[in-house]
Amino acid sequence: MKFKLKSIFTIGILMSALLTTAYGAASPNPRPSKPIGIISAINMETSYLKKQLQNVKTKKILGRVYYYGTLKGRNVVIAQVGIGAINASVGAAILIREFSPSAVIMTGVAGGTPKTEPGEVIIASKVTFYDFGMLDNKGNFHRAPAYTPTSDFSGKNVKSAPLFFTADNKLLKCAQKVGKTSNFANLRYNNLIYDARAVQGIIATSQIFNEYPAQVKAVMKSTGCIAFDMECAGPAQVCFNQNIPFLTVKSISDNGDLAMFNALKFISAKNAQILVENIIKCL
Repeated sequence: MKFKLKSIFTIGILMSALLTTAYGAASPNPRPSKPIGIISAINMETSYLKKQLQNVKTKKILGRVYYYGTLKGRNVVIAQVGIGAINASVGAAILIREFSPSAVIMTGVAGGTPKTEPGEVIIASKVTFYDFGMLDNKGNFHRAPAYTPTSDFSGKNVKSAPLFFTADNKLLKCAQKVGKTSNFANLRYNNLIYDARAVQGIIATSQIFNEYPAQVKAVMKSTGCIAFDMECAGPAQVCFNQNIPFLTVKSISDNGDLAMFNALKFISAKNAQILVENIIKCL
């Protein structure tokens, strides 16, 4: 009789432990949440966020270092993935494969247009490739949507991505909310002060670093963009293909003046990271 009671008591304890672990009521080691991925082209665009990380571990994969830790109580992975859409796409694909993020946010600096001012932090409602498309027999360029990984070039099996990659709604709403209250540093250059503030619009991606006014106008006319960069549409397409929520946050550092860019790039990049940090807290 004593043996049976002891056995029943032991089984009860085991069942209770299994149920507690299964439903998370009082599990001493809860399963960690999926991290949020944060990527940039160059180091200055994520250096501030890396300094805020706690419990940091690193992993080097194909020449890129991924920093895994916690930021504002959330698991995050931060990486400098390289300049240009190809580098950024590869870096995003590695992050997705290795860390299974719940979302990916790209941050950094971007080129401005006549629709922007230095100091503005752009929350991209949509991103798009500018220079993916075809030339007709008259030499005219026509933009086109990118192909999916399983697509054929022509025929019935052609599968295209959207021409514009739309920001994830939850990420976008968080960015809009915290953009109103984020404490950005104003930009100061040649005795002028540029108010730093968050604005929303389209960012166009091209593999060409562009400061030529006529080409800037052409990009704006074709895409409706208010800023342009060399990366964000690449990771956006990767995330679209893998059903990963995506958002781009990039700051305008100058008005086409290289000296101004060099003087203000670090503070501009930090402003974008401050917004990303506040998005993490909002989620």
